[in-house]
Amino acid sequence: TLQVSCVQMHWAKSLAFNLERTRHYIREAAKDGSRVVLFPEASLTSYYFPYVLTLDPESVSAALRETQTAAREHGLWVVGGSLRKTCDRFLNIAHVIDPRGEIVHEYAKVNLAGRDEQAHCRGGEKLSLFEIDAVRCTIVICRDGRHPELYRIPAMAGAQILFQPSCSSDEIEAV
Repeated sequence: TLQVSCVQMHWAKSLAFNLERTRHYIREAAKDGSRVVLFPEASLTSYYFPYVLTLDPESVSAALRETQTAAREHGLWVVGGSLRKTCDRFLNIAHVIDPRGEIVHEYAKVNLAGRDEQAHCRGGEKLSLFEIDAVRCTIVICRDGRHPELYRIPAMAGAQILFQPSCSSDEIEAV
């Protein structure tokens, strides 16, 4: 049995607010006996691009490091998200953090959604395959779930668990 706590968060809050909520939910998941806590896409940075564009990349890195520390303190696997600035655009990243607080896997969303994401991000270029406690897993982010080749191929390679962090906002599409 692999108990997973799934967190729902508002898509347009500040980095400081999201980090505080991330630490809170990691603590709660540990209290509830979960082994993994799954956050929505862009859970640290938010998915609100007018705000994300103003963020200092170092503050995002610092928030990710604090998330790693919380994972280590509570001995949990954490799957969290951020929009990471690259030299020309952003990547929508899911970070897999192990109970030692190490980032052991990252996956960049392949299929972009919404006007802002398409304007400011580029898609990832790889499939996801990693292990949690000797169980093979894969990740797709939000719209990637509409493209089964992104999880069918990892399943053929032995993935037994599919994580699909997502964020739906009224600015993206009516869902």
